[in-house]
Amino acid sequence: MVNIGALSLEERPKLESLPLLPLDILLIIFSHLDTARTVASLGATCKTLHKVVKSNGWRVFVRSHFPSLQLPASIADKDWRAWGRDLTWQSRAWDRRAFTLATLVPPVKQQQQQPQNARGHSNRFRAQTVPCHIVVDAKVKTEGRRRTEIVAWGAGEDVTVRSRQIGRSASRAEQWTSIEGSSLGFTSGKDDVTSIYILDSSARAGAGLVVGRASGDLRLHSLDPDSIGQATATLRPQVTAEPGLEQREIQSCDFDSSQNTLAVNTKDSTLLYRLGQQQDGDRTSDGVQGPDIDPSEALSLRAMPGSKPFKFLRSVKFMGNGDLALGVASSLEPLRYLTPTPSGLELVSAAKMQPSDRCIESYLNNGQELETVRDILPVSAGSMAGGRGSVVLSSYDDGTVRLQDLRTSSAIDTIYQDHFEVMTPVGPLAAYGTERFIAGSARSAILKIFDFRWTKGYCYTDALPCGAAPLLPTPKPPTVVSPPYYSGVAGRCDHMSGRLCQRHALSRTDFYRPNCSIYLPLVSQLASPVYSLAKVSDSSPTVYAGLAGELVEMNLRDSGESRREPAAKPKRQAKQARAGYSYHESLANMLETGDGIALADVSKSQRVPEIRKQAHHSKSASMQGMYRLDDLFVSNIQYNQRGYASDDRPVIAS
Repeated sequence: MVNIGALSLEERPKLESLPLLPLDILLIIFSHLDTARTVASLGATCKTLHKVVKSNGWRVFVRSHFPSLQLPASIADKDWRAWGRDLTWQSRAWDRRAFTLATLVPPVKQQQQQPQNARGHSNRFRAQTVPCHIVVDAKVKTEGRRRTEIVAWGAGEDVTVRSRQIGRSASRAEQWTSIEGSSLGFTSGKDDVTSIYILDSSARAGAGLVVGRASGDLRLHSLDPDSIGQATATLRPQVTAEPGLEQREIQSCDFDSSQNTLAVNTKDSTLLYRLGQQQDGDRTSDGVQGPDIDPSEALSLRAMPGSKPFKFLRSVKFMGNGDLALGVASSLEPLRYLTPTPSGLELVSAAKMQPSDRCIESYLNNGQELETVRDILPVSAGSMAGGRGSVVLSSYDDGTVRLQDLRTSSAIDTIYQDHFEVMTPVGPLAAYGTERFIAGSARSAILKIFDFRWTKGYCYTDALPCGAAPLLPTPKPPTVVSPPYYSGVAGRCDHMSGRLCQRHALSRTDFYRPNCSIYLPLVSQLASPVYSLAKVSDSSPTVYAGLAGELVEMNLRDSGESRREPAAKPKRQAKQARAGYSYHESLANMLETGDGIALADVSKSQRVPEIRKQAHHSKSASMQGMYRLDDLFVSNIQYNQRGYASDDRPVIAS
């Protein structure tokens, strides 16, 4: 109480002096905050709320807005703010197509003179005339606040392992290890690497690298820093195994940490290996510092009851419930499941009841056409009730990617399709929770980025100022689609009534968030499909694509509206990387391909959309207008005095 003469003034109340709401009420409030900026502003109001936001607010914000992404099991309270910052800028970069591309090219091998044969003629080693197919896998190793990225890829008969620290404050120090195939007795072509898988530290067998080859050789290599690359075990059936179960031409492999089991597909058989168990027998004498491991179970899919004919096996993946999903080539049932039972694995077809959606029905097998599944990807749907282990994506030769929930009665629940290249075969897959997935073209060096079109937990556009004009430039999809109209509030959101302004409302529509295709650079100028895809983790900004003789690294670029730092100009000349690899930075070309839902009539795909090319530098912060694409994609667009491109028109509210 302050007395000034006859006046009596009470001290103005402060927020921290008021009774604080219960913690559970505050957590509910935090879960409804739309942007990280709002959370940070709330934490800056007073010391009391600062402590609550630091200990619980950022954790609730991240868990509420990114529920489908797999994050480390244990994150300290003080680190949740950094996770919120990283995940929000990466989400913005994905939506704005802020990418950088770099290519790693292996060294050219010289022909080697081999010893003479019995007739006195020399056996000259001939280099492959066709570039090798690069297969890649990537994982992240988390130790407290330290995260290490491990990438392994096979190029011909050789394997390269690269590890580096990731994070904003990391030194980015890299360690390269080369496993020369010739030193292990492998030859080019015959023993090329066809499958590679990194075992993380959660496996009971410990961290390791599984390498499968075209000859059927399957080995486990160490990833320990002191013995990295050393072969520690050979995985193969005994010589006395049945002829139909011979291990030849490794096609794919996958590991289930809960069962400690490695599943391997050859062209004809599926084999299961249990790792980390004591094995009987002597050590091998072919350079492997470890035992031979026999499969715990091996089966021929052709001989199983009810199995329809197929050409060969392709992909194998463990579902979250322990089932095995198999993709086969040229079959009436291209997607199948193996379910564990007390008597062994039981074959279950993926076909169920026919759907009522005529669009989906038109893409389903009519019982007469052979189909091919090129890749299978279980989707992390842990945020859905009962969704973990029951949702799977599969890519097909007819240009579709099909989503199936095993709990539903439909044969296929959703079909995704590139509206520009409608019938182009789709190859490897990689997904980020239930937010987006990437599909590699099985015909060209193209990455197709799809939105699942499920409810988004976070939209970076919520942090943009209100306005009557939508974000620019206006999309030009391959199909004839009219832009959406919005009849709500025009210039400013009305939070009391819950009605959004025109800009915020339109930015949430599928029309203004189209899918896209990224054209990958080809240093060798030779046509190549995408043979393999690998992402480090759901929280990593890096994706790797294996092409013919080239490994492309695509990174997200932090180019937020408030930062707008100039982008570094890619070097015109290649610079040397490690292990003889050359490093090339390139600009990206991008084409927008519509909402991605399968077309009921493919003839509707008639228009040729514009290919947008990145420029060397972004525009300055004085650019007029609001842009839905990264600065490097819009810097070469000419704008008039009102801030609109010459061929763009704002959508007027009706």
